[in-house]
Amino acid sequence: FGRCCTPENFFGAKIAELAKSTAKLRWRATELRRMKLIEKMAALPGSYEESDELDYVLVCVHPTPRIYVRPQKQTMEVIEICAQMGLNNARMERDGQPEAGWAVNVRDRTCPCKYFFKHGECVHLYFALYKRYGSDTPTRRPLFNRSQRKRKRGLAEDIHDAVVAQQSSRGRPILNGPALSLV
Repeated sequence: FGRCCTPENFFGAKIAELAKSTAKLRWRATELRRMKLIEKMAALPGSYEESDELDYVLVCVHPTPRIYVRPQKQTMEVIEICAQMGLNNARMERDGQPEAGWAVNVRDRTCPCKYFFKHGECVHLYFALYKRYGSDTPTRRPLFNRSQRKRKRGLAEDIHDAVVAQQSSRGRPILNGPALSLV
């Protein structure tokens, strides 16, 4: 009886309580945002209270364009990462989407879509975090390297410096003119 009340499976392995962010889903959210297939909707009047308006972002996803591939005799999504994701998973993002869009809770990091229910993360959540905080993770600030970058010297510049050093060390000086000149 004690085993059924703990977050472990039958074999004793711990069950993950927090979803891990996948690079493919972040890439998909970025591609959808770049192609303007995901957008932040304006809040409907009277839909949320003032306090809830700070926590929720309405996100609407439009279907991605598809092309027919003759050798495979099927349609595929234009965005490469969407094609890798599969039709059923991509359909879960829009299945049951309200007309106003998904109400994503940014504070609790939850979304009412089926994809979030299955995987614990979704493109709606990443897009809402991007719109609210400017990045996918609100706690981390981007770091900028403000130091001066050293210019890399090429092989031609090194050869030129070596030739100049050799010429000045022996023989007649380079800036020397004819006798009795002021050059």
